[in-house]
Amino acid sequence: MYLPETNVLVTRFPSPGSVAEVIDFMPIDVAAAEPDHRHQIVRQLCVVRGSARFKGECFPTFDYARARHVLVIGPDSAIFSSRGERLGLTAPVPVVPQNPIRAHAASQ
Repeated sequence: MYLPETNVLVTRFPSPGSVAEVIDFMPIDVAAAEPDHRHQIVRQLCVVRGSARFKGECFPTFDYARARHVLVIGPDSAIFSSRGERLGLTAPVPVVPQNPIRAHAASQ
């Protein structure tokens, strides 16, 4: 459901022992503050009742999955790059690549 009069999407996941929520939105003032980050999607996960575990996965496909990309892993981030396009992912937990052979650690 969308919060009233907003573009904030709240999705609830009820289970026998918990209720979890995923909240998605796009901040509107990012373009003015940070020109290099014109488009952002913010996803927040929270547990409303009980306890729950989350697993997040990110599988970007550039040029409709025709273009390959390079993955650079930082301490709390990942950057996917392909033919002049970039997608950044940040998280408050470690980001672990699915295929470590293709991933490169970011320089410290």
